Amino acid sequence: LFVDKAGAIVRSFKLKVSHADSHRDTRMACVLPSGHVLVPHEGDGVVREYDTAGVVVWEYAVPLFGRAPAGGHDQSGWGNQAFSAVRLPGGNTLIGTGNGHGVLEVNPKGEIVWQLSQNELPGIHFAWVTMVAELPSGNILVGNCHAGPNEPQLVEVTRAKKVVWTYKNFDIFGNSLTNAVPWNLPVPPAAKP
Repeated sequence: LFVDKAGAIVRSFKLKVSHADSHRDTRMACVLPSGHVLVPHEGDGVVREYDTAGVVVWEYAVPLFGRAPAGGHDQSGWGNQAFSAVRLPGGNTLIGTGNGHGVLEVNPKGEIVWQLSQNELPGIHFAWVTMVAELPSGNILVGNCHAGPNEPQLVEVTRAKKVVWTYKNFDIFGNSLTNAVPWNLPVPPAAKP
């Protein structure tokens, strides 16, 4: 639904969902400058881009990389639960893979051009990777949920996979810090309905 300031629905369309589940149908959908909508479908393990009429114009199925799915939100689970997706200025898409424990950057053809895996950073272990963002520096901010009290909940990493900064406050957030918004991200232009 696209709702104006007065609360009136100005546009709407139905999403394509293969495995309906009200808790996991979608996560962090975002409107692109073109007016298209980029939607991670967690339960389907797919990111879809919808045009302004609701037609799927791009789709990427998060791979399982040859592993069988295993239940759970912590580090022992495994899957392809797309939690977040961000379209980068160059046209690639950055994806937080949920219980795939990592981050993927894919080009418009669906080829992986950059990847950050579960145990790739020294001393840090990803569990349910939620939000992802590319910072103005080009670094990537990663949300690390359900990782337990010994792991950071937010990690900033360079493209060369060097840790720049981490945030950990388990006493306040526990395993529930799923989203964060970097204060210095540029505000995208408003998309017309």
